[in-house]
Amino acid sequence: MTPNGAATIRRRRAGVGKIRLALQIAGALADQFADGVAWAPLSEARDETDLALAVAQMLRLSLAGAQNPCAQLLHALRRDRREVLLVLDRAA
Repeated sequence: MTPNGAATIRRRRAGVGKIRLALQIAGALADQFADGVAWAPLSEARDETDLALAVAQMLRLSLAGAQNPCAQLLHALRRDRREVLLVLDRAA
């Protein structure tokens, strides 16, 4: 756990069960988040813009306009006051 409440699983070799563990933990914690758990596969994400777009798509948020997609995502999450546990998977 980080000081702000975020949990991370460190990078390890393929096939050791990192995402399975993350999903088990997410399932156990799901009732603590009003909007539940959301899983975002990020295997195609190459930069922060791709990451923001993948998370927005998974949460069914529309990002449009000239503003940076990361800033738009943060604004939308704050505006909607989403309480969701995000599981981000780079190996999907």
